[in-house]
Amino acid sequence: MIGKVSVKIRYDRRSSVVALLTVAVLVVAFLAYLLWGQTQVAAGMQVSQPSSSPQTARAAATGGVRQYYQTWSMFDGNEATGACSAGYHMASVWELLDTSNLQYDTILGRTQVDSGSGPPSGFEGWVRTGYGITTTGPAGQANCNGWSSDDSGHFGTSLYLPYDWEAGQDLSTWEIGSWACNTTMPVWCMADQDSGTGVGAAGMRQYYLTADGNYIGSQASTACATGYHMASLWEVLDPSNLRYNVSLGYDRLDAGMGPPSATFGWIRTGYESHDGSNPAHGPGRPNCSAWSSGSAGNYGTVVRLPSDWMQADQQDVLIWDAALRECSEVAPVWCVADEVDTVGTCSIPQSITCGQQVSGSNVGQASHHGFYSCSVWNESGPDVIYSLNLPAALSPYTVTATLGGLSADLDVFILSPGECGAGECATVGSYGNLVATATNVTGGTYYVAVDGFNGAVSSYTLSVECDLEQVYLPLALKN
Repeated sequence: MIGKVSVKIRYDRRSSVVALLTVAVLVVAFLAYLLWGQTQVAAGMQVSQPSSSPQTARAAATGGVRQYYQTWSMFDGNEATGACSAGYHMASVWELLDTSNLQYDTILGRTQVDSGSGPPSGFEGWVRTGYGITTTGPAGQANCNGWSSDDSGHFGTSLYLPYDWEAGQDLSTWEIGSWACNTTMPVWCMADQDSGTGVGAAGMRQYYLTADGNYIGSQASTACATGYHMASLWEVLDPSNLRYNVSLGYDRLDAGMGPPSATFGWIRTGYESHDGSNPAHGPGRPNCSAWSSGSAGNYGTVVRLPSDWMQADQQDVLIWDAALRECSEVAPVWCVADEVDTVGTCSIPQSITCGQQVSGSNVGQASHHGFYSCSVWNESGPDVIYSLNLPAALSPYTVTATLGGLSADLDVFILSPGECGAGECATVGSYGNLVATATNVTGGTYYVAVDGFNGAVSSYTLSVECDLEQVYLPLALKN
């Protein structure tokens, strides 16, 4: 629904110049409002057409199932990172690893006679490795100088789904290749994972490898950020079923939106307390006596994603490469989110527009905010987060969020752009039992939080109105 916008203009009678200026302001505001409304409608009516153009947007949603595809068009190594359509990026192999966790985009993607709703086999495509920038090396390392080269003496990594099922595979189910960067071939593309706007971005658990690599064994269990914990290998076994947190995590130059390869990090084993002092015990049991020891002579288990994909000895557990490290040595730590991403959080908010009313419930949601900056109320109940976009060209605004249809005590808060996670209110008074109002706010993406007071849960209706502040013309204007 297109939002309601009211414009109030006050002026003193001076001359026809003032009258003309008044009309001009009204016309400009009205045209801007119409343009905004058309933009909102167009966004909701977007239709994708098969195309090889990287500008083609894909407006599909598949819940928690992430989409991927292989381009029809052919690209050399220098062109690979710009090959994917809007809403997609050049895939990391670790995002693609298990195709049964994904949904193939048959509208944008290459198909074969017997591919049906799945991907084609036998067609090689460029893919990101998670390795540092290099022009040579085995498949899993070579990446055309970070996909900036089409030199015949440089090499990049490709992969394809096998069509000879009696032969062995190089990496899980995939067959791997290494080609000169002037070779043209398709590119594997993966739906974006940022802010929940990508295809199938919601419903996935996040993980990362700490950017700080200076944790000894006794520090590993407390190394992860709030909302994350030290990962068990069994929680991160299949990276394609997870979302790598590129904001928190260690990055390598060819990781793209995926994880780094070739870097060992501490990992939980699932085994009983074990100091690793027995040299006959390899990785999988030693755990620095369940991560309390930083002593030399004790050992813990570390894992990494391999960088030589054709070497079977680098794939110890599924595709992970495992090793031992002395507990007094330092390493980064693999971390995984405490919970699966759901729609209605700061990372993946639901959307609401000016003038819209929505129905919702905080039953079954998690509690991410106990308190907000503008209130001392105990908001220990589950919360639901909405994003609200205010065009900058029409600001400032008064925004009013109103709750209705409650069976328990829910409260509503309007939060500042970029401050959702911190619970920072847009204004001092932008909260209330049923109504929250934020006055004199500029354009940007704000958040509306519906939260449960003292743990309350309820269904509700939420409506948002956005009024433009008064516009005052200079009174000094004369003929």
